[in-house]
Order: sequence, then C-alpha cells, then structure tokens
Amino acid sequence: DRDYTVRIHFGRRGKIRWLRYDALAHGGPKQRPGVVRVTNHWGSWQFRPIKGGRQTFARLHMVMDLGGTVPRWLARSRGGADMPEIFAGLAKLAGRR
Repeated sequence: DRDYTVRIHFGRRGKIRWLRYDALAHGGPKQRPGVVRVTNHWGSWQFRPIKGGRQTFARLHMVMDLGGTVPRWLARSRGGADMPEIFAGLAKLAGRR
C-alpha cells in the first residue's frame, strides 16, 4: 500500500487551464504502519478547448517513484492502466458544470 499528500497549484493562461501538483515529504496525515509514503511524485494537467470549445484536449504529465520494494517491471506494467477511469471521472465532473 502507498499514500501521499500533494500540494496543488492551478491557473489559467488564455484559454488554457493548468494544474500542477507535488507530493509533500512532510505534512498531511500521519504515516500509517505498513504503508509506504510516496514523496517523489509530481505532475501537471493541461486542458485546452478544441473544436470551437465543444471538446477539451487534456494532457497529463507525471512522475512517481513508488518507493519500497516494487519490481520495476511490475510498476511499469500498470503504466496508463488507470487512465480510462481518470478521464471518465473528469468527463463526469465536467458534465456537472
């Protein structure tokens, strides 16, 4: 099991909205026994309207060191596996506005 606390910054540059996040080494909930605290995790999102604002282009860039004893091949095998769920969640949230 892993956990992390992130600091988020967001803003807008013209029509492009952006979000950056960084894992905090200190702060957030107290670390629990048996759970590895991830401290090397950072990334950004960029959202840009396309097709006259009827659709949105979304880009995610992230880096995460899972820490602990996870074999590299196992960590890489999940790369991108959660992306469909993440984008489905974003689409659901966007529909609420």
